[in-house]
Amino acid sequence: MEPVIIFLNFLLLITFCFSPSFPIYFNLVYSFCLMRLKWKNILGTEPEKTIEAAHLQTMCFDKTGTLTEDKVE
Repeated sequence: MEPVIIFLNFLLLITFCFSPSFPIYFNLVYSFCLMRLKWKNILGTEPEKTIEAAHLQTMCFDKTGTLTEDKVE
């Protein structure tokens, strides 16, 4: 068999290992993350962004628009 066919069969085998309800589990975990953040008075509206926000070290808020411009004066 060609290596491509072997690889595609391997991917097919992996997809059969996961149950069809697997995406539902991810949504439950996202919702639980938002619940835990709410206990700490942090409001989150998009569950998918919690994973990206977990990697943040520093967050800057800009009310005047000076940080969001393309140039610094």
